[in-house]
This record gives sequence, C-alpha cells and structure tokens, in this order.
Amino acid sequence: MAFPESRTSTSPSAKPDLKEVYNYSPNMKKELIFTEEVENADKTLYTVLNELRKQFIRVLELITLALNIDGYVLHNLHKGIVEDVCKNNNSLLRYAFYPGIPEGTEPKKGQLRFGEHSDFGTVSFVVTDNVSCFEFQNTSGEWLAVPPMPDALIMIGCNSLQRFTSDRYRAVPHRGVFSEGQDRFTDRQSIVFFGSPDDDAIVESLDGDRKYSPIPFLQYAEQLFLAGQQK
Repeated sequence: MAFPESRTSTSPSAKPDLKEVYNYSPNMKKELIFTEEVENADKTLYTVLNELRKQFIRVLELITLALNIDGYVLHNLHKGIVEDVCKNNNSLLRYAFYPGIPEGTEPKKGQLRFGEHSDFGTVSFVVTDNVSCFEFQNTSGEWLAVPPMPDALIMIGCNSLQRFTSDRYRAVPHRGVFSEGQDRFTDRQSIVFFGSPDDDAIVESLDGDRKYSPIPFLQYAEQLFLAGQQK
C-alpha cells in the first residue's frame, strides 16, 4: 500500500478536494492500467516514472554531499528505487486532474483543489501545466504562490527527509487553491512523482544526534496517515 501524502487540515466538516487522481506503479495489476483506452499507456507511464526516478537518484546524491554522510547511506535506504524500479518500494507516479469551477461561480466555502498536506516520502517532484494553483507554506506560516514555470520541476521536501536530516530539511506543507482570475475557471493537470524510502528502510536521524528514533518507513507512513485522518 502506498502512503504518498499526509493531510494536515482535515475535519469531519471539511469539503472534499475538487480533483481526480490516478496512481501508477510498475507493481500494480496490469488490468488497472488503461491501455485499452490509451494506446501504450503502460509504456508511457513507465517511461515518465523512470525519467523522474533518475532525477530522484541525482537529488539523493546531492543531499548526501550536503550532509557530508557516507555515499551509500541514502542509496541503501532507497535500493528499491535506485537499483530497480519500485522493488519493495512504494514510490509512485500520480496523474492529477483539477476541474475548473463554472465561470461566475465560487468554490464551496473551505474547498480547495487539494488540501494542505505534506508528503510521507523523501522527495517529491511536481510537473505542472500553466494554470496557477500551487502554494507552499514558509517557516513563518505564510502561504506563498508558486507560479507555473515551463520546463521546470517543483521539488518538495517530505516527512522522511526531515527525519533523516534532523529538521535541517523540512517537510514542506503545500496546497492547491482557486487562484484569482481566469485560472480558477480553468482545468488544471499535473504529474507527481513521490520518491520514498524502501518499505523496510529505517527512517531515523542520520547525523548521529538521534533526534528521531528508528522506525520502519511503512510503519512511519501509517502513523502519519492515521494522525492526518484524526484531525
């Protein structure tokens, strides 16, 4: 089971996100891949995931240099995505569709395109179209817009990365809003790559200060998931 994100602003009265998503992993049942509807869908999805996987590996190398830790530490915690493609690893690709609201209307009170959350894994990448919506929260609690950038990836630090680095790199809260202007009436599409540790990888502080105690990734992700559902 994949746990890509942790909702931090849910409540029984919260409005559902206005979105549709499709999660892809090479490990999923072939009948769940819409090859009959879209020719070569399975090959295309695999190619996109694999290209983003290569970027993920490069980012792990850069984090290793920044932290000045042994070169194989992060490698070994992500073997299933570094040496293979999602073997004993819940990294996945998500296609997301966010319909625009009809012109002349307003979204329901409290409804977002996607609610405030942080991702469970190590690093996520977002590929988006030219419709604005994405915001992140800085350390002062302000929400700042991320303008669409052609031919660019949005990179997001996640919960496991914050734990690995003893808060040096934080899990970045982010959300999708109905921007002012024409974009709120326009359909939006994005592709997200959730890069995660291996299922049995131990998620703990890697700098020796033991700020965070050891916990297997799937158990950690389940804790985050349940905590988000209870808010």
